[in-house]
Amino acid sequence: MQATIIHAQNFWGWKELFYSINKEWLEDYLSITPADHDQLSNPQRILDAGGSILLLLVDGVPVGTVALVKESNGNVEIAKMGIYREWRGKGLGEKLLIAAIAEARKLTDGLIYLETVEVLQPAIRLYEKFGFVRTGQPHTHPKFGRTTFRMELK
Repeated sequence: MQATIIHAQNFWGWKELFYSINKEWLEDYLSITPADHDQLSNPQRILDAGGSILLLLVDGVPVGTVALVKESNGNVEIAKMGIYREWRGKGLGEKLLIAAIAEARKLTDGLIYLETVEVLQPAIRLYEKFGFVRTGQPHTHPKFGRTTFRMELK
């Protein structure tokens, strides 16, 4: 099994893949809000704002994705990280997170963070393994309307 990471825009159909991969995990664990649909339907905005979107390929087949959202203050949020259901639990999330952190460090000298939810316990353990720590109390996310908490890379 050969896993590689590429910049999404270098792969034909990347916008549809970004939507499809994220739609699957959101439906498995949460629900798709209008704000999710808007972000997933318009990923070019992430790139236009100086961010990046990565695709995880296994033997040339796309199976995962992650977005690096660059904010106007220079901070970078790791967002919309997902892997197709049949590829979960195979260590691929680790490869994707390593690549996301490396890409985020190229984009900023500032803060790298993410927002997550309690139901995503395997993801939370992965984030903690790579140095993310909880920095805030659960709150209603202003954009997505779900209860999230913030984790920052130390």
